[in-house]
Amino acid sequence: MSRYEWEKEIGIEEAKTLLKLCISNPFEKIRYIVNYKKTKFEIDVFENSNKGLIIAEAELKNIEQKIDRPKWLGKEIIGKKKYYNSAL
Repeated sequence: MSRYEWEKEIGIEEAKTLLKLCISNPFEKIRYIVNYKKTKFEIDVFENSNKGLIIAEAELKNIEQKIDRPKWLGKEIIGKKKYYNSAL
């Protein structure tokens, strides 16, 4: 499965403006980058109210790219809205 993502760098002033729109208790996470058999995984380890939640995301070069699933990779959560950043 795949999900569309859009990323762009923003300046400090734009970031400050966007932060004002955030809830008063934003989530915190530490991101680790793990390369496994030609696939880059971004692994987010959450803190505070989401402590214990760990999400791994495979960064694919294209939608046809096949990956070797590491044994440590858990169940698929694409499309489960409770795991979207906006829900956390």
